[in-house]
Formats: sequence, C-alpha cells, structure tokens
Amino acid sequence: MGNCTALPEPARGDRPANTATKNGVGVPAMLTVDTADDRIRARIQQWRWAVLLLVLSAAGLLTLFWNTVAFMVGTWLGDRSYGHGILILPVALFLVWRQRDRLLEFTPRTEPWGLLVLAGAVLLWRVAAAADVQVLQQVAVIAMLQSLVLTLLGRRVTRQILFPLAFLYFAVPFGNFLVPALQQVTADLSVFMLKWSGVPVFRDYLYLYIPSGSFVVAETCSGIRFLISTIVLGTLLAHVLFSSWWRRLVVVVLSVVIPILANGVRAYGIVMIAHLTDYQVAVGYDHVFYGWFFFSVVTLLLIIGATFALREPTRHPASASASRVDPGLGAGARPFSGARAGLTTVAALTIMALGPAADRLNDPAGRSVVAVDFPAWNVEGAWEPSASSATDWRPVFRGTDAEVLQTFSDGERTVDLFVAGYAFQRQGSEVVNEMNRFTDETRWRRVGVGTASARVDGQDVGVLAERIASTDRKRLIWYWYWVDGRFTASKIEAKLLQARARLMFENPAAAVIAVTADYQEGPSEAAAALQAFLDHVASFTVPLDVFARKANDGAGLASSADRS
Repeated sequence: MGNCTALPEPARGDRPANTATKNGVGVPAMLTVDTADDRIRARIQQWRWAVLLLVLSAAGLLTLFWNTVAFMVGTWLGDRSYGHGILILPVALFLVWRQRDRLLEFTPRTEPWGLLVLAGAVLLWRVAAAADVQVLQQVAVIAMLQSLVLTLLGRRVTRQILFPLAFLYFAVPFGNFLVPALQQVTADLSVFMLKWSGVPVFRDYLYLYIPSGSFVVAETCSGIRFLISTIVLGTLLAHVLFSSWWRRLVVVVLSVVIPILANGVRAYGIVMIAHLTDYQVAVGYDHVFYGWFFFSVVTLLLIIGATFALREPTRHPASASASRVDPGLGAGARPFSGARAGLTTVAALTIMALGPAADRLNDPAGRSVVAVDFPAWNVEGAWEPSASSATDWRPVFRGTDAEVLQTFSDGERTVDLFVAGYAFQRQGSEVVNEMNRFTDETRWRRVGVGTASARVDGQDVGVLAERIASTDRKRLIWYWYWVDGRFTASKIEAKLLQARARLMFENPAAAVIAVTADYQEGPSEAAAALQAFLDHVASFTVPLDVFARKANDGAGLASSADRS
C-alpha cells in the first residue's frame, strides 16, 4: 500500500464561507439559497393562482347576486346615514394588503368543508329573498364572500385576515330601526339637563314644552348618522391602534356611548340657545352647522382621547411574530393543488347559482297585478259611512295594489278605517317596510308608540298602537297585519309568514289594517271608540280573502279559505 497522508479537518471557525452543514456534510451555501428562493417563488405562484380563483369566484358572486349588491350600493349613494358603506371594501382590502408579507408565510389551501358554510349563506339569502328582507340578503352576500375566502385560501389565512373580513359587515345599510329608541334617549337626556339647568319643562313623548316655546325630537335629531359612522370609525381605530382585547373593547364601547350622550347634549344646547336668545338662531343653517361642528369636535376628541389614554407599550416586531409560524410548512404538509382548487371553485359557483335559480321558481317579478278593489266593508249597528273624511291625514304606504281610507260614524264618535293591500310582495311594494308610516313628519308627527289588545273578528288580537299629533289634534292608531290568512302585530312574524307562503307556493297576498280616532283628554277615549267600531265590523277576513282571490286570479295559488 502506498503512503497516504490524512488531511486534518478544518476547525469550525476555519470552514470555508461558501459551505453549509446539512446532516453533518458540508454543502455549498449557494445551493441552500437557491432552494429557499425556489420555495418562495413556488409559494408566490401558488398565491397568484389562489387569488385569481378567488377573484373569479367573487366576480361570479357579484353577477349572480347583482340585484342585492346594486340595492346595497344604491342605499350608500342615496342615504347619507350609510354613505360610509362605499369606503368599507377599500378599507378592508387595504387592511389585508398591510399583512401581505405575513400572508406569504402561509400556504393557501382549499378547504372543501367551507362549501357547507357557503351553502348555509346561500340558503339564508334564499329565505331572506322570499321574505323580501334586504338587510338579511346583504348579510348573506357578505357571508358568501367570507365563505369563498375560507374555501379557497384555507382557515389559517382566514384567521389571519379575520378582522378585515368581519369589517365588511359595516357595508350593510343597517340601523334605522334604532331611530325611535334614539329619539327617546335624546328626549330623556334633554329633559334631564333642562331640569338641571333650572328650566321648567313638560314632556309628551317626543314633544318638549318650556315657558318660551315647544320643541320636538324629530327623526333627524336622533343622531343615527353620527352614531353609525362613529361606531365604524371606532372599531377601525380599535383594531389598528391596539392589540389587547380590553383596550379594543373600551374604544368600541366609547364609540357607542359618547355619540349618544353627545347627541343629547347637542339637543339640549339647541333648546337652550333658542330659550336664551332668538328662536331663529337655533333653526335653519345655524341648527345644522352647530350639529356638524359639534359632532366633528366630539369625534376628534374621541380619537385623541383613545389614542393617548389607552397607549400600549411598544412591542418588538419579532417577538409578536416569532410564535406565529405556519405549521403547514413542515414535512408531510398537503401541498397546494391547482386542480383541487379549480374543482372547488366550480363547486362554489354551482352552489351559489342554486340560490337565484331556486328564487326564480316562484319569483313574482314577471307577474302582472290584476286591477282589483276591496269589496265594501260591512259595518253593522249605528256605524255608517261618513262623507266628512279627515282629508288632512293619510298614511304613506308604498306600492299598494289596493287601498281604502274611509270614515265611519255612529253619530257621536268618528273612526277612520285604512286598509292597504298587496297582491304579492316585491321590492318597493311590501306590507312591512320601514318606509311605510302613518305620519308625514310635517303636519302629523308620531308622539307615542306601544301595543294593545283588541277583539277582531271575534278573537283577541294583539295590535300595534301609535299616538300622532298635529298642531291642533291628537289621534290614536291601532294597526295590525294580515299575511297568509293570519292576523299578527309582529313585523318579524309577518315577514316569516310571507316567506313561508312564497316558499310553499301559497297565496302571497298581504295587507295592513288600521283604525284611528281623535281624542281630547287622553288616548283611552279613542281606544274605546276603536273597540266599539271593531265590534260592529262583520268581518275583516272575508273582504281580505276576496281581495286575495281576485288579485291572484289565474295564478294557480290557493287562498287562505281554500286551504282551510
């Protein structure tokens, strides 16, 4: 054997700079870098395919549910209370873009079980469409978009961008139902502060009477616009500025409480300005200017106060993300599959298409309304139709197919009967709609709401009660709904009955019935007159069912009498 000389292994500090150790073997460092770069490029390519499929699915969602989306956008542009909605999607996308580096650490993966969540959202939209509840339809569309993100990008990615996805719900025009409650709170706060200031005040629901004049807390004084916008802004600031849950909760709570209290202070200020100076100072331009200026200052103070009072200690970026490593990066993880993602996208589009397809099976949009009037109302006893109808009062109900406003008198008392009939429910022609009202908010204003019990067609029926007033008259209104052959005072139940009738291909006719009478001393005298009138109405069901038969003649739908 020849002589050979063993070369000494270089010390750890003497290893060449261009080598790395892998399983105890020196590997050129350039090979390791190339492998990492290839992995990054592959993941970027996976993200491109996943995002492309998500965009295509979102475009399909927009196309299939265009009517719902268009109604939502129209509300943003037409109602100043919801003008912020047009900014929600861009803000949500920006919040996602801020996390782009973090998201690249995750591998997008399809989650086929997310299709079940998507199917649930489509079902919600279908039921909401049958009941003509636009808010729920819009919520369902947002839920579908969130379900697509979960299905095509995976639960880890969804968890990372959970706030931007939840923030999308602020795009839904929602909150007008709070107006009556906010009016009440504003009146309560105004009365409290007026008494605290030593100003005598008498309150009748939303009317405030002080020695120098009277005021009404109108719907525009409820502060709903300021409240909604402040909640949206406060929620966004809570997420961006803070990380601890309790600080975020404090900011959100403040964004709810402060606008309500501030609106009460604003209303009190307007009353005091009018009381101490000239009434003209508190109305018109100064009224509006004072309101917007006041709310701008309150919003600024809320932002500054929340930022400085709840400051968090600075955290090192590395410590915040060190523990958040995608567990899917290890060996054995299921890789991204373009074929699987494509099939999942097709399945998602198919599921979404089922909603509008099912809705068109009994969609009333193509139906024509048969011209029909209510039959004569049979009122017995001393009650007779009166020629002296109260022409200065007329309810505002949109899209009615038949309408009656008739005055009856028994010689001592006078009652007005109002019935609005709808052959079938469609957008802009709904028996339950927040735009339908018994006051015009100019001559007549609502001054009280509540419930009562009345005998209708020999049965005890719950009714809704409203007190309205003009400059010289007061009246009490009892009203209730007739949907799917049933009486109800619940707007939610009326919507559910409407959805049931449409889904079961039954008679979709509906109506609202109202009786009203003036009073002098108190609403109890009007209530007695209303009940006396109702006791002498031969039947409400019979003429309503006749209306339903005629309105749906030839449609192949059974009336409530046929089903019974």
